[in-house]
Amino acid sequence: MIRITCEHCQKQLKAPDDYAGKDGQCPSCHNTLKIPKVQTAEATITPPAVSSTLGLSTTGIAAFVSELATYYMDFLETDFHKMGVPKRSVRFRNSKNLRVGLDLAKYGAFQSSVLKVLARGIAEPLSIPREKYLAFVSQKARDLIAKHTTSISDEVLAEVAESISTKITDLANPKTTGIGDALSGSLDSATDTIRTKIVTPFVTNVEGLLHGNTGENIDLIYCLEEDLVEILMEPLDGLISEWVGNVYGGQPEDIAHQIRQVLDGAFVRDSIKLYFSSFSENDLFFEIQELVDNNLILDKQDLYLYICDIGFEKNK
Repeated sequence: MIRITCEHCQKQLKAPDDYAGKDGQCPSCHNTLKIPKVQTAEATITPPAVSSTLGLSTTGIAAFVSELATYYMDFLETDFHKMGVPKRSVRFRNSKNLRVGLDLAKYGAFQSSVLKVLARGIAEPLSIPREKYLAFVSQKARDLIAKHTTSISDEVLAEVAESISTKITDLANPKTTGIGDALSGSLDSATDTIRTKIVTPFVTNVEGLLHGNTGENIDLIYCLEEDLVEILMEPLDGLISEWVGNVYGGQPEDIAHQIRQVLDGAFVRDSIKLYFSSFSENDLFFEIQELVDNNLILDKQDLYLYICDIGFEKNK
């Protein structure tokens, strides 16, 4: 830093080293003044001491943080910048709901990889392949989702069983429908009934637990519904084919009772809990891909990755 005194108002000033030998404007009286060339001795900046209690190499993370702290210290001591505390603003989506930022806190494995790169002095690139850095639903969210499964009552499941049974009986009529159409129609009807009466209401109740601060993710909800419908339909697929064949051949079936035995409350609730125990909410690869794509759309938009906060005396 260059220390000078304004020849017009005698204000004590500081200027960055790269202003040496140039004309500048006094931020106090606004008169033009000449910034002297810096002496070699004054141009040397000694980095602040870094505590060794962290057990970090001075060529790794400690050196990186030291250099970063020195940069901000010099910036804030410069009178040629606006005085005041810098504004801190972190946004993940803009007014048009386009992703403009990423909350990397949910990617614990990626944060560990970043720290390793910093410890090695940023000597090599950090690749982000698909399915390597995944964000899983937190334990707290999983516990709340598990509680929400109680909203799927036995009465609702009985209604589902009756609806599917009625549709199969109506379609499996050789006088009006071919057996192939009867089977495909029954499967489609069962899938739609499970989606509308079980899956969609449940997902609507829990989707707020999945979004957090990242905003609504339509693709995530669609994939979630498709997965849950497939899980609940799996034990019915083969049975529906059997029921349609029997009814079509004139053999009566108590289909609703059999569905209630297969699609009972314990099976439905346990299947949903098990699904969310390993549910991946986001893939960092695709979130960064979305960020880059939006960066190409937005004019004059800088790209930043918000990795962490740097604090000093409880201030960020």
